[in-house]
Amino acid sequence: MCGRYTVTQPKNVIRELHGGAESIDCSSRFNVAPGQTAPVIRADKPNNLKLASMSWGFPAPWAHAKGRLRERIINVRVETVEKKERFKECLESRRCVVLADGFYEWRRMQQRKQPYLFRLENGVPFGFAGILECADDDVQRFMILTTVANELVGEFHHRMPVILNERARKEWLGYTSSDNVLRGMSEPCTATPLERFPVGNYVNSPSNEGAGCIERVMDPDVDTLFS
Repeated sequence: MCGRYTVTQPKNVIRELHGGAESIDCSSRFNVAPGQTAPVIRADKPNNLKLASMSWGFPAPWAHAKGRLRERIINVRVETVEKKERFKECLESRRCVVLADGFYEWRRMQQRKQPYLFRLENGVPFGFAGILECADDDVQRFMILTTVANELVGEFHHRMPVILNERARKEWLGYTSSDNVLRGMSEPCTATPLERFPVGNYVNSPSNEGAGCIERVMDPDVDTLFS
């Protein structure tokens, strides 16, 4: 978690999170996957916000040695990010907000995995807490911070992305003391404003895009591994 998300109304998300309709790539994204480029708001220093398009995932340190160059680290736990040497500088000087208005999780059934879309009610845009890294090839990449799952997400997975409200976004991009802001992120957003519903298997392939990814389907019969 989080392995796939949406930016279905990019202009609205940018206006909400950045304060204007400025855009880099305003095409709607219904199935953002690791390795793909996506829009973020970066802050090299407080009050200096910029929109940029970056690649999702840091190169995994073991990938080159094992010949698996496409493997990436896409998430980092908010509880341990400041303790990891590789991420410490990113946390202190390269923070970002990942533009989003939904994310997916899969419920493990007996015969298959059923995808669900999680979003704020009425599709209100939000942002994930993220950090940036500039690799040797000068390609800038981002990761998403995760926290413990709330009740709604916790039925599917024990982790969820750190969803930032307006105040938290300002603190995150304003480089408020790491201890204070990270402590606030260790608790997930409440389940009340979130909704979830099942979507079709079209979203399962990261190469699939379009509104078909978020098309609501009937709730599956209860046949989970624990039923």
